[in-house]
Amino acid sequence: MIASDVKLTPEQFSKVLPKFDYVIVVRPEHVEELKKTEEFLRSHELSKNPVDIDAFVDTRYLKAVGLSRGVCI
Repeated sequence: MIASDVKLTPEQFSKVLPKFDYVIVVRPEHVEELKKTEEFLRSHELSKNPVDIDAFVDTRYLKAVGLSRGVCI
């Protein structure tokens, strides 16, 4: 499915994919940056509705598996 979205054959996509590192861990400083970005977007009227970043970021997954150095969104 993704290969067709990025206009690559499955063979091409399977060669490209290992070059990308998708890390699901978001550290507290990342959450703070999200909050700053959300505030910036609203203050410049680029976003009309406030976003509750704390509600958006799900910390339950990593806490459930015993990790405390980051959260998973």
